Parts: sequence; structure tokens; C-alpha cells
Amino acid sequence: MKPKNADAKKIATTYFGASGVNDPYFVVQINWTAKNNGSKEVQTNGIDSVVTNTGQQLNANAGLQDSGIGSTIQPNATSDFEANGLLKGATDKNISKLTVKLSNTANTDTYEEVSPAISNIVLSFK
Repeated sequence: MKPKNADAKKIATTYFGASGVNDPYFVVQINWTAKNNGSKEVQTNGIDSVVTNTGQQLNANAGLQDSGIGSTIQPNATSDFEANGLLKGATDKNISKLTVKLSNTANTDTYEEVSPAISNIVLSFK
């Protein structure tokens, strides 16, 4: 992404909770879907982490914005989510693989886990 002016760069810095963004800066976007096959409302805890092949880790406390964190899914419904993360110091040639870990899903009444975290989802691209 190439900020059009200093204000756009400041907005990106604030959005990603970064100390600053490069010009241009690179963002990873992950679109994901969750389906509730059960008979009770559940809450997704979103993406726990994304690790790049260069070793950068993104999570809710470090540059990742995820619409799935704390979202509820009604019984027998499907919801789509989006996560965006700032790739610090990256260029378009640096990143070829992402390893994603999804957090668990819990019952919204009791917070009892209904599905565990899913680790090592590998996304490779050229």
C-alpha cells in the first residue's frame, strides 16, 4: 500500500498499532469463514497468530486486526471474517508462506470450549 499523504500514513500507523509504517508498506489480508453446526450460539476467538516465512509474528497485540475476535455465530449459521496485518520491513518478494493458528471457539453461555485451536494452517504463494 502506498499512502497518498502524511495523514494516510498516520492513520495506517494508528490502525496497526505500529510505531510507523514504510512508504510503501505491505499488509497481509486473510479472509476466513466459520460455520456453527451446533444448536447454540458460539463465539470465535479469531486468529491467534500469523507467522511469516521471515519470522515475523502477527497477533492481536502486534499488528493484526481481526474481525473474528469475540464475534458470535448463531446456530446453523456461517460467518465471514477478515484479518489484516502490517508486515514490517517487508517487500513484495519477501513473503512466500504464512502459518496461521486459529483460536478456539466457545459457547457464549458458559464459555465452555466447543472446538479447540487449530494450529499450523500453512498458506503458501508465489
